[in-house]
Amino acid sequence: MPIVFVHGAGTREYYQKYHVDHEHVRSHLRHYVAPAIAPDPERVAIITAYWGDIGAELRWEGESMPPTPPPLFWRDHPLQKLLVVGRKRHIARELGLRFSATFGYYMGRVLAMLGRPQARLSAMFMGDALYYFAHRGRAPNPGVIPARVLEALRRARAEQVARGGEPLVAFTHSLGGTIFYDVVTHFLPATPGCEDIRVDFWASLSSQIGMFEEMKLFLASDPIYGKGKAAPFPDRRFLGYWWNVWDPHDFLSFSVRGVIDGVDDEFFDSGLSVTAAHLACLRISSFYAVFGHKVATVLGTSIAPRRTLNFARRRPVAEM
Repeated sequence: MPIVFVHGAGTREYYQKYHVDHEHVRSHLRHYVAPAIAPDPERVAIITAYWGDIGAELRWEGESMPPTPPPLFWRDHPLQKLLVVGRKRHIARELGLRFSATFGYYMGRVLAMLGRPQARLSAMFMGDALYYFAHRGRAPNPGVIPARVLEALRRARAEQVARGGEPLVAFTHSLGGTIFYDVVTHFLPATPGCEDIRVDFWASLSSQIGMFEEMKLFLASDPIYGKGKAAPFPDRRFLGYWWNVWDPHDFLSFSVRGVIDGVDDEFFDSGLSVTAAHLACLRISSFYAVFGHKVATVLGTSIAPRRTLNFARRRPVAEM
């Protein structure tokens, strides 16, 4: 049984912790998911469709991120000029607005001092997403990013055939789910050499698929589907089962319920903060335990996960 993993935005091999983070995901997939569908999980192929070297780059290394401004003293305050030349009702209105926003203003300054890494993550997400949509191509000539995913699926299909037809499982995180949805709905059906590839189980984590489908940004998006009429499930010749998981605390995680028909759409409460929730499914072991149980239930297997495994050191996981 092969497992294909498609990472999300902001993943780069040259990041110092990339290889530790990647091994964290692989070890958890092998321990919790592979045993649910194969009697010899150590021999299961776990194939990463790495595309981080193709995404956006910050050529000035983030110089465009606004710095934390210095404290604002009265001698430099813009209200000074308004008090001199402004109308009374304008002055009163602005004083009221500023007074009512005092608490939020100072909280915002605190968050600004702590939020530069989060701003960089958001910038890299937007950059990778924009790059993907601009350069994804169309079948039968996919862009480099979907071509990487297709190649990973071809390798997985070869492993599947060599192992007697065991199920093929796909696992995607964040923007990786967006890429994979284009693959199963557009590229697989129309790209030569991919006609016999079928993903038996797809788990999409913390993805933006529902939002982008509402915006009709996918290659297979059709304007006839909208409020009250969900888009159809991807062609069953290429996808058997789809489990979409979102965290209510994750601002980059979206549901597909009511947007795409036939999807097993569930929430996963990571118990982490808003700033950490987007990476929670990659970081905490309980998600992989749920993942393995779901695969075993859907595919009708009863192989229990192993009880021992030497995991990589626990460290925060960069977006994969």
